[in-house]
Amino acid sequence: MSKSMRDSPRFRRAAAVAPHMLAAEAGQAVLEAGGNAVEAMVAMGAAIAVVYPHMTGIGGDGFWLIREPNGKIHALDASGYAGSGATIAAYRALGYESVPLRGTYSALTVPGAVGGWKAALELSKAIGGKLPLRDILAQAITHAREGVPVSRGEANYAVKDAEDVYAAPHFADHFMLDNKRFKQDEIRKLPDSDSRAYKKEMIKEVETNLQSMGRLKAGEGLKEVGCIDCHVGVGAEHGQHKADLKMPDAAACGQCHVQQFAERE
Repeated sequence: MSKSMRDSPRFRRAAAVAPHMLAAEAGQAVLEAGGNAVEAMVAMGAAIAVVYPHMTGIGGDGFWLIREPNGKIHALDASGYAGSGATIAAYRALGYESVPLRGTYSALTVPGAVGGWKAALELSKAIGGKLPLRDILAQAITHAREGVPVSRGEANYAVKDAEDVYAAPHFADHFMLDNKRFKQDEIRKLPDSDSRAYKKEMIKEVETNLQSMGRLKAGEGLKEVGCIDCHVGVGAEHGQHKADLKMPDAAACGQCHVQQFAERE
């Protein structure tokens, strides 16, 4: 290969970057189909949850920084609220003075990531996004059904507080093979016919598991988590988006998170 070919730009208008090749390819496919950057990000987010689940997934939160072609900037806060059972009193009863960084008791919030996808795609549609959701999620669905080789990074990952994590209800059923961790290049798949595959009616099982771990109060169900657009100060009717951008945190958005940040005994 000539030096001029080696030095040629790989792209001019867009790039799809992810920590796993298959996720990056999912984003690239959306861009090639005429999708925009937001749609590509949702495609990669869904794919990475399948092919690289030890680092990210739909069970967490999401934070977006989106710039429209006209320069308007949005910061989307898709962080979930704490479960009704995850109170200060409950943690102190378990012997904790602060929320642990690892293990099942570190997972106290309702996942907000998918709510962030929804908000981001609504914004995408408002600025010209046209791809249907089935096309955006196509590669993630294919990888889940047909399976993917487990990456070296996942196979070699040192699980912290492993005993506590593995004891979480149904964790081993979904993320292990015969109660053992997957080895590198072993195929993990979850076809629709598999009883572990997600179905809407399984939400009751999820709620029961959370109640058994004290995250939800008895008889309470999961509720939809929304997404807050924090692109200007709370309550502002107008703003210079480049100058007034406020990233979502307790100081900038505490007023709209008053219930989320409140201590409930």
